[in-house]
Amino acid sequence: MSEFLLYTGCLIPARFPQAESSARFILKALKADVADAEGLSCCPDPVMFRSASEDDWLTIAAANLAKAARQGKKLLTVCSGCYETFVDACFRLEDADVRAEVNKRLSRAGLGYDGGIEVVHFARFLEQNIDAVKKEIKGKVSLRAALFYGCHILKPFRLMKPDSLRFPRFLHPVAEVCGVELVEWDGSRCCGMGSSEADVGKALSGSVVSAAKEAGAEAVIVVCPFCFAGLEGVGQLPVLFLQQVVAVAMGAPKDVVGLALHRVKTEIEVREHVSA
Repeated sequence: MSEFLLYTGCLIPARFPQAESSARFILKALKADVADAEGLSCCPDPVMFRSASEDDWLTIAAANLAKAARQGKKLLTVCSGCYETFVDACFRLEDADVRAEVNKRLSRAGLGYDGGIEVVHFARFLEQNIDAVKKEIKGKVSLRAALFYGCHILKPFRLMKPDSLRFPRFLHPVAEVCGVELVEWDGSRCCGMGSSEADVGKALSGSVVSAAKEAGAEAVIVVCPFCFAGLEGVGQLPVLFLQQVVAVAMGAPKDVVGLALHRVKTEIEVREHVSA
């Protein structure tokens, strides 16, 4: 049984493989004890699917957690939406009555959830292993950026336990150890991708990018594929996954980082090489 079980979800493999390839490069560089999650389905998402049926949402999440518990100790998610689903589902399943009802449904598929799995967001994995990350840095990047946390890695506060809801800083050291100069701004607003109204979503995404530009950022760094989709769709600033920045600083090849796949083209310049 591996310590970490990598779960990439649906959106990243389908649309943003650069987020996955960069994460895998980092995991290999850090010599993490990780295996791929097998047999898991869509998480499912904590907004649209959950609003349609809370019971179905929790049952599917519990099925995934039950399968994961057989394969690893910690479920490592690359998507913030998946992270919120699994963290919240774990919390709800602590209630014995809720767990018993869900397990009745899971028993039809030969499954049962009894805990035993911890859920970790990849960005928080980087935060927790910042010293190991620092040792693998090959060069400092030249970039002035706005670090955008989004919603799902922060809320609900009682479960995600960030240092702050409006002005979070817990991931700042990960970007800064790579050489990034981070601007001061409100990086916790909604990207808009959870809205059922397209115009509302576009307006929210546009407001985030405008705020980043006003703060003097040359790019926006995100930790969620939904945020990436929404903010890059505005088309005014380059948008980067945090793991892409870390992978570049660790010396990852261009095809691994995958900047050529971005709609708003950019390069991440390495301005300073770190001696071994």
